[in-house]
Amino acid sequence: GDANATIDQIVALARSRHLDFVVLSDHNAISQQSLIAAMQPSLPDLLLVRGDEITTYGGHGGGLGISSYVDHRIGLNGRTATAMVHDVVAQGGVFIVNHAMLQLGDACLGCAWTYDDAWSEVGAMEVQTGNYAQWSALFFDSTIALWDRELDRGLRIAAVGGSDDHRAGMGGGASPAEVGTPTTLVWADALSEAAILDGVKNGRTEVALRGPDDPLVELATTGANPKRIGDTANGARIEIEAHVVGGKGLSLALVQDGTARPAVAVDADDWRKRFTVEVPKSGSRVRAHLLDGTSAVVVTSHLWLSYAKPSGGCAIGGPDEARFGALALFALALLLLVRRRSAE
Repeated sequence: GDANATIDQIVALARSRHLDFVVLSDHNAISQQSLIAAMQPSLPDLLLVRGDEITTYGGHGGGLGISSYVDHRIGLNGRTATAMVHDVVAQGGVFIVNHAMLQLGDACLGCAWTYDDAWSEVGAMEVQTGNYAQWSALFFDSTIALWDRELDRGLRIAAVGGSDDHRAGMGGGASPAEVGTPTTLVWADALSEAAILDGVKNGRTEVALRGPDDPLVELATTGANPKRIGDTANGARIEIEAHVVGGKGLSLALVQDGTARPAVAVDADDWRKRFTVEVPKSGSRVRAHLLDGTSAVVVTSHLWLSYAKPSGGCAIGGPDEARFGALALFALALLLLVRRRSAE
């Protein structure tokens, strides 16, 4: 009831922006999916992914890749937000928390997410919604803080972006949203709904906050069997390489467990930089923020790090352990020297 774009117009806009897929959703409805299914065979170059914006007075959630209606009437007959999230996951879909910090009062009833007890099966979260110039300065920092809070609890929640485009870019104020602003990039094995869902479920995503022309950022461990965004790497001290394509003049900050390291200048259009990360015994997570000045323009999901002792002896998993190991070796050498001199 609050949108007037046709599927043809959405398709035309998505193609003009060179997108591979677009998620189509409506409020608390799946009846549009028969139209999507009928249209898909004529679109070999663009995948239409099924969605449902499950809309409540306590928050909106994206039901990605679902085929059956999910009851949105929280509070009726004991219906809970936790059950709502579960019903999406039970269909094989991904539940996305949409525009979690969009607190606009009566201008957008229920837009902000308030269900603090319903996070356990949430698979993804919008770190950016709608037009970058209009909304990023208002909600980005608080949204990222909320994301990190839930990740600190041990959850694995992927980063996604949502345009919230209601008119296929044809008006809607001074800064209208358009499909692809922001753009969610998914590392997928194929251009299929199943592959996109699998990529999101496994955290293989990054968000180009301004749109599809933003630079590409990759994170991977070094070595013979590199681990990428969404994977878990094992070790006590892990070397990670950041690779940025098309980002000359920007800077990159590695963010570990929600804390950003000092940003490093990206001085080439095909740029690589290696970072050494100490892994605490409790494990860790690392993502990248590509920055234009102090503002993020690309945010990746996480490369997960699990502590493991180095093979072949004592674990040296951080500066304190390394210092202890060096002191122990020095003490042993000194003891041998004293014994040798005593014998002489």
